[in-house]
Amino acid sequence: EVASQTKPGCSGRCGSLEIPYPFGISEGCSLDDSFLITCNTTFSPPRPFLGPGNTPAPVLNISLDGELRVSSSVAHQCYDASSMLVEETTSSLVSEKFPISTCNRFTAVGCDTFAAIAGTRG
Repeated sequence: EVASQTKPGCSGRCGSLEIPYPFGISEGCSLDDSFLITCNTTFSPPRPFLGPGNTPAPVLNISLDGELRVSSSVAHQCYDASSMLVEETTSSLVSEKFPISTCNRFTAVGCDTFAAIAGTRG
């Protein structure tokens, strides 16, 4: 069995999740800022998050074969009886270093439903 490794002098755990290099939970411990995991210690146990700003994605798992699993918010649009949009949210995970896996499941639920994934190549 292969053990996960961190950079020397760096913490390799956030709560119950091991954080292997190229990820890291403090400056200088990850390959670059896009691999930086924020360990939120206001939770018990602490929870790891990936991403900047107000919308970091909760990290569910980092496998040794290079798969990063995160939880994404649910996007939705709600309409009233006269087909007027009354509520809308979108979901966005943007990083050229983390392509969408072919293992993902994309699901749409509802009546007269439209769903899409948009992205760029290259």
